Amino acid sequence: FTRFRLQAHSGTREEVDFGLRTYGINMDDCPVKPDNTLDTTFHNKWLEAQKQYEENISSPAILVPRRFDVLFGRSKRCMQHPGTMRCQLLVEMNFEEYEGEGKVERNLIAEKVVRIIHESGGRFLKWEGDSTTGAWKEVDHDVARAKVTHFFRGFRERKQKRQKQVNMSAPKRGIDSGNKTDMNASTSLPAKVLDSSAFYKKMRAGGMDGSNAESVETESIET
Repeated sequence: FTRFRLQAHSGTREEVDFGLRTYGINMDDCPVKPDNTLDTTFHNKWLEAQKQYEENISSPAILVPRRFDVLFGRSKRCMQHPGTMRCQLLVEMNFEEYEGEGKVERNLIAEKVVRIIHESGGRFLKWEGDSTTGAWKEVDHDVARAKVTHFFRGFRERKQKRQKQVNMSAPKRGIDSGNKTDMNASTSLPAKVLDSSAFYKKMRAGGMDGSNAESVETESIET
């Protein structure tokens, strides 16, 4: 049983596009383009898909993914699809449990994620064919579980990469702070030491003989 709902969207072109994309509707396939020209390429693909559906109803072609569908592929459209992002969020929520288990238990956790996607009406879709005549096809359960496992591995690699970057930057901060401490220490010497250093510097710069140096030293001591 499928329930259909109708919702009106109003506003500027950008606002309507954004509202429809939150429902998983790709506005790039809209027949009316931003410059108000008409493009029937997607419509012709839809007619061809309907023809294939009527000829082979057991394996229908899918042109418009649902909101919770998980799309295979590395393109921006696939990675930013609401269903794909939701699946990655489920993977992140179950990652700690996944890492602490063995192989059998990990498969069960991946099965749980697949079951959540299916129970919410989502499917795991893979594009078959070229960009003109191709369409989305639903994969079987084993391929869907392998996709979820791939998401777990990808999240682990990203997490390890971030941790490595943190570890590499930590010693650098320590060295910088150490240098800063040394500089502060040199500028906070006692006044008596600084006065003595200034005295010897003045003596070398002026080329004083022994008697003058003695008189200057005597004046400094008396002061």
